[in-house]
Amino acid sequence: MKRPWFGDVHRRGEVGQNRYALTFDDGPLPGATDRILDHMKALDAPATFFVVGLFAERWPDLVRRIHDEGHVIANHTWDHWRWGMWCPPGYWRKQIVRTDDLIEKLIGRRPAMFRPPYGVRTPVNHYITRNSAHANIMWTRRAFDGIATTADRIEKRLLATAADGDVLVLHDGREPASRRDASPTVDAVPGVIAGFRSRGLRPAPLHELLNLSAYQ
Repeated sequence: MKRPWFGDVHRRGEVGQNRYALTFDDGPLPGATDRILDHMKALDAPATFFVVGLFAERWPDLVRRIHDEGHVIANHTWDHWRWGMWCPPGYWRKQIVRTDDLIEKLIGRRPAMFRPPYGVRTPVNHYITRNSAHANIMWTRRAFDGIATTADRIEKRLLATAADGDVLVLHDGREPASRRDASPTVDAVPGVIAGFRSRGLRPAPLHELLNLSAYQ
């Protein structure tokens, strides 16, 4: 999808192949990311994790585990500052490059996909991502699990209009200022995957669904 001010936006995959993509934001977080990875392994489901650099630096073993188990790691800025949308180009360049540098140090690959905090796109962050060879990724269905909720609510919301080509966004972590409990997200994952499968839809790697490169 092309937007004149905000550039190309990728939010839905090609239909006709009965696939969808699972994505997780704001991690990694011990007690959440590791349990989600356990579910992914048991259910043979791929996912993409949009990691916050500050947390990746704090828990590098979780980042390595994500990669070693065949999932994709993407960029979700360094510290997920809620007022970053108002900042100048230098701020965004540092946020993105610093996170890329750390991920490359940990897994030997440099992300090619980026999602801005809260999904807020601006001409400034688009300019930086375009010039740093990142695709801007959004979603079709969001779990609204960044606030207090339950596993049942998450499942019902994501499954209400499950469709071919969907990109789902959940949260395996939490923004630095938050104390939310990620357990509802963890507990919802098996039901979400089972629900999509009952509709004949299988999880696919995000970059394959969107026909993009995962890494630079």
